[in-house]
Amino acid sequence: MTRWYDRLLPNVIPLDMITFCPIINFGSHGSNSMRTMQYREYAARIEYSDEDKCFVGHIAGIKDIVGFHGKNVSDLCAGFKEAVDDYLEKCEKENISSKRPYSGKVMLRVSPELHAEIAMKAEASGKSLNQWAAESLAFAE
Repeated sequence: MTRWYDRLLPNVIPLDMITFCPIINFGSHGSNSMRTMQYREYAARIEYSDEDKCFVGHIAGIKDIVGFHGKNVSDLCAGFKEAVDDYLEKCEKENISSKRPYSGKVMLRVSPELHAEIAMKAEASGKSLNQWAAESLAFAE
């Protein structure tokens, strides 16, 4: 039996469909921006492949390229969970870190106007621009 959400338009995941997959995190913003799936401590970017007629996802923030797919949301959720679990099992067996290492340094290019605005906000809050930006990024979704 074909369910209504098995016939989705490319690149569209309706918000009311998400009740079928508790591992998709929509955060608090009501925008139409790209959404991510989250399971355990991992996230994945989801896209629709018009060529393959299915959803395709890749686990973010890891050293390797690990993908999964599904013809519908239920299959996609199951594929993501299985991909994360299999990847963590592989890392444990090979005694390697599952997360990509990061230096903690982020270089941003912004307009001079934005730079002036955020520098003023940081100073007004009694923080360095670095402290202010780090706190702001920590709350971003």
